[in-house]
Amino acid sequence: MVRHVRVDSGSLLAGAGAIAIHFTVTHAARVRTRIVGAGGEVTIDSSLASGPDSVRWTGLMKGARPATSGSYRVIIDASAGSDAYSRAASLRVIASPVDTLTHLTSLPGYNLFPEMTEPPRSWRPFGVAALVTAGVTGAALALENPKLGTPSKTPLLVVSGGALLIGGLAVARKPAAEPNTANIRYNNLVKEQLAKRNAEIALENARRRTEVRLTVREDKSGGASP
Repeated sequence: MVRHVRVDSGSLLAGAGAIAIHFTVTHAARVRTRIVGAGGEVTIDSSLASGPDSVRWTGLMKGARPATSGSYRVIIDASAGSDAYSRAASLRVIASPVDTLTHLTSLPGYNLFPEMTEPPRSWRPFGVAALVTAGVTGAALALENPKLGTPSKTPLLVVSGGALLIGGLAVARKPAAEPNTANIRYNNLVKEQLAKRNAEIALENARRRTEVRLTVREDKSGGASP
């Protein structure tokens, strides 16, 4: 009455996915499909059937408990009037926890910027020194009196050179780093989004820890009789 019992192998989340159990009923009968094994027993379908048919098992046992690892048998009971027949297939089930997500240390595509940056180098000190030098030189030349003789220009050169040197050193000196307001604001936004994403991952992981992944395969060595 029941022929060609076959179970699809595969992986599923208990209660969320399903695997198919195929069989053929040679004539109309009431067919009950049960799973019996290491995790207990459960009836997964009971209906009238005739010809090729299939039912689906979600990996749950009685009380909506996920199946545990071990050996199981799919038993197909068929009855029509006084006639009754059973046929079975053996299964091997491996139960394992669901992989959790890794917390992020950074947001992909969003790199943090330095919060202390050097301001642009300013040429103002050198410009002021050049103006001072030009002013001193101009004043000295304007006050020069040929009748009194030609004074030494050494002090003028010393003052001018000193002013230019001080201005050049001021320009060459590395500016002290200062807080970059725009970078700080951007980094804070990125960190807020990172914290939000990690909070979502924590909730998802809490849900996944309650789930069980089942790997199911038909065990041909188990025989086909109940």
